[in-house]
Amino acid sequence: MVRMQWVVCPACGRGHTFAMPAGGPAARAYGYTCPETGRPAAIGPRGQWPVSEHPPQGAVALSPLGVAAAVPTS
Repeated sequence: MVRMQWVVCPACGRGHTFAMPAGGPAARAYGYTCPETGRPAAIGPRGQWPVSEHPPQGAVALSPLGVAAAVPTS
């Protein structure tokens, strides 16, 4: 299971679909490599991240960064 959301990338200014594992502690920020520029970047987990069984093809995988926080229940 993954959580995913379309977010504008701070590295290239274009939107990408991002995916992170569902469940477990949430991080304050998630790192990734921009598929357009190849540069490292990070985003925060703001807003609703719908759960899906599988990430869509081409989704950018996120890795947790920073201090873990409680997973929101809503």
